[in-house]
Amino acid sequence: MITRNDAQGFGVPQGSNTGVKKPNPLECGIDWIAGTVEQIQLTGVMAFLCQTFSDEFVEQRNGIHFYTRSYRSALGILVASEPPGGTRTDCYISIPAGVLGSLSPRKVQILMKQLYEVYGFRCSRLDLKIDDYTKTVTPSKAWEAFNNDGISGFKSGHFHSSGKSRKALGETVELGRRGSKGSGKFLRIYDKFAESKGAMDCMRIELELSGDYSRNILPYLATIPFEEFGHWIVNIICSSVTFVKRSENGRLRDSQMLDWWAFIAEGREKITLCRERIMSSIQASERWIHNQVAPTIATLMNACATEEAFWKMFWDAILDGERRMQPRHHAMVNAEKTRRKMKVTLKNEREDER
Repeated sequence: MITRNDAQGFGVPQGSNTGVKKPNPLECGIDWIAGTVEQIQLTGVMAFLCQTFSDEFVEQRNGIHFYTRSYRSALGILVASEPPGGTRTDCYISIPAGVLGSLSPRKVQILMKQLYEVYGFRCSRLDLKIDDYTKTVTPSKAWEAFNNDGISGFKSGHFHSSGKSRKALGETVELGRRGSKGSGKFLRIYDKFAESKGAMDCMRIELELSGDYSRNILPYLATIPFEEFGHWIVNIICSSVTFVKRSENGRLRDSQMLDWWAFIAEGREKITLCRERIMSSIQASERWIHNQVAPTIATLMNACATEEAFWKMFWDAILDGERRMQPRHHAMVNAEKTRRKMKVTLKNEREDER
């Protein structure tokens, strides 16, 4: 069990060289959860995930990650398994950031606790995040410190441009390695404004844990009092970085945190947990049409000879699309109907309580 003084390799962050403490707009949370449960738990854990996220799974044509079967939910949860009598006795579960973001922080912790205590979940990947809206921590600062031997604990590093569009290019620094060649911790600092196409104007500090780190830290975060949940997310991220400096004899020794990292560590009591983003897969589709397809629709409308011709073409396209709907599209519709029913039920229960 991880203690408060030693989270399996992540201790209390180093002392800093600044005593300034002031409010800062910082948010933290869990960004990705992946791992395995025993095959016997497959039906129960899928039902639990459907209930938690008001979601629905559809079996895919192909397997994934060395499993012969895979299921993907309308929201994007991935489950992979083997048929009875197969070579593996476990099944794989991956809950990405976009799905976890639909839950409140308290519900995320409850999800983690249920997976661990009820279904025996063994975590193989756990991503922790801090969003710095002040942009005090930047990739260039971290890269400079790493290049000058001011950061230890990561054998390799990479600095590159990032972003999903040419109009919004940012910077990214990656410290450590993923997978079997890594140490179990992979730190990424990048411009979220560029990565999200302007949806979030902040710097993202993201720590991806794997191996023993993820297996031990998820149970700890899942079972601590909720009031300490955000504090320990930040504590683990901050203490993943060790600042060092070279002495006169050429040896590296521990040093105080640099100001930009101390800004995060000293403010950990003030950092708030990320708020849930209430967006279903249907709402995400609506946003995608608005952002990506709306200009094309407007072009067609203006090019048509008459308004009646445009609406006939538009309606024909809808009917054709309805005929070509795949199981995942029907799952999205069913999940949205379930979500609406649950929303009405909660509203009625609250009114009854009054």
